[in-house]
Amino acid sequence: MRSITGYILTELMIPTKAHRLAILAILGIVYPVCITFAQTQPWPRHTIDSSSTGADGVKMADINGDGLPDVVTGWEEGFRTRLYLHPGLDKVKVLWPAVTVGATPKVEDAVFAD
Repeated sequence: MRSITGYILTELMIPTKAHRLAILAILGIVYPVCITFAQTQPWPRHTIDSSSTGADGVKMADINGDGLPDVVTGWEEGFRTRLYLHPGLDKVKVLWPAVTVGATPKVEDAVFAD
């Protein structure tokens, strides 16, 4: 059974199941429905931004056309919205380049728009 999260990530052209799981771990997203195989240890967490708290409504899309999923989220407790550009597979475990889109004191969800 494929989870909704797995389906969305597959549609974003993340090449392998291993990459999909790595991205879920990087974002700190833990949904029991995403675990569809025997797992003996928890996923390692890799923080892509430690400057705020309360990330809410994380969305992923390839915003810059490099074939890698970028991230946008509203920081509900930090009162801002940020866009993160995927740094490449060799740098996914470090802080990602980011742009603060704006001060958003009541942010719930954020989406990409052109």
